[in-house]
Amino acid sequence: MKFKKKHIIFLLPIVLLAVGFSGVIKLPRQEVSVVVLKEQDASKQQQYIAGEDIELFFKLSKRSIAHLYISNSYGSTILESEEASIVSFILPDFIVNKKGKVTYKLLDDSNAIYEGELRIEANIKSPINMEAYMGPTSILVGGSDMSSFVIIPSDIYDNPLPDGTPVTIKHQFERIEKDEVIYMKNMYGRKDLYSYNKAGRVLFSSKISTFYSKEFSIDMSPTHPTDFSISSDRKHFYADGNQVTEFNTSVIRDRYGNVVSDGTMVEFVTQNTSGAFLRTSGSTLNGVANAKMLHPDHQDTWKTHAFINGMAESNTVLLDYKPVLDDFDVEFQQNNRAINVGPLLSFMEQLIADGTLVKLHIYKDGIFKETVVKESFRGNVTFLLKENFYDSGMYRFEVEALGITKEFENKKL
Repeated sequence: MKFKKKHIIFLLPIVLLAVGFSGVIKLPRQEVSVVVLKEQDASKQQQYIAGEDIELFFKLSKRSIAHLYISNSYGSTILESEEASIVSFILPDFIVNKKGKVTYKLLDDSNAIYEGELRIEANIKSPINMEAYMGPTSILVGGSDMSSFVIIPSDIYDNPLPDGTPVTIKHQFERIEKDEVIYMKNMYGRKDLYSYNKAGRVLFSSKISTFYSKEFSIDMSPTHPTDFSISSDRKHFYADGNQVTEFNTSVIRDRYGNVVSDGTMVEFVTQNTSGAFLRTSGSTLNGVANAKMLHPDHQDTWKTHAFINGMAESNTVLLDYKPVLDDFDVEFQQNNRAINVGPLLSFMEQLIADGTLVKLHIYKDGIFKETVVKESFRGNVTFLLKENFYDSGMYRFEVEALGITKEFENKKL
């Protein structure tokens, strides 16, 4: 097929354009790589101190805009460089201030062209934060109970100090003063203190280099009390229902000789002649507990002992109480509807204390009706039996005062 000259001239630009576009599309992409010199790679710094400025440099095979992907245990980020053949990246504070491993990848058009890692260590030259704990703060004497002192030191960026960091632990108890060096392990240091046999307070502190913790204290309290003795004290031995008997313990101690803690509760139990139990209690002060109990209002015998619940007990004290009177007067008036009792006289022939209980037991036709109780005033008591409450008839009365009972038969109302 023959083309005319004018046809060839017309088709030539079209062919050239087609060839040109085809060349652009098929042109292979020039890859970017990192050029690492052996002597540079061998001397490349792999460890840094927290807080230091960290800038990473990379020499590329050609000018390019690169990206650096950085990651540590706190997070990750991507940095972008300027277009250059030697690119640099300054790591952000949240990376350089934290202890641990940092990994990075140099990216070109999302392709990793270089990978590496570095380590950041705690800044032990910065001011050290001495975070410390003590507990429990109260233990028992005897050597079987213990308290732990735990210290978690960190640098100014809150990074734990490295394992093996020496920590000086000081403790003082009375005339005992001790210094001991322990070493950090797993980000903390720990010192256990077992109790002494003597009660008191132990003081603790710690230091690293020129940095110091605050003072901590442990109270070593007495252990379980041992058996003790009790004694009694009373103004007289009469059963007047007015005076009190005081019970006192000896100084209560534990098995190591320590006085028990103030506030230890002691129970006092008294059994009387009729088999009834009376109770009172007292708490210790300087190892001694005391309690008081009102005298009986009739002749009686008390057996008293004390105990600290589940731990210790005392001896038994025997107390006899004599009656304050042998007899008293009872007078019936107003057709037996007014019964006057008294005067009631105590052991020195003095009027009995106001408030002494006097009981009137009332029976009618052999059937018990009720008991009326009144308190004495100036040694006397009067019972009034009103017609509205007590019908006419034959009654029997029993008057009881201070353990003495008098009976009156066939009283007509």
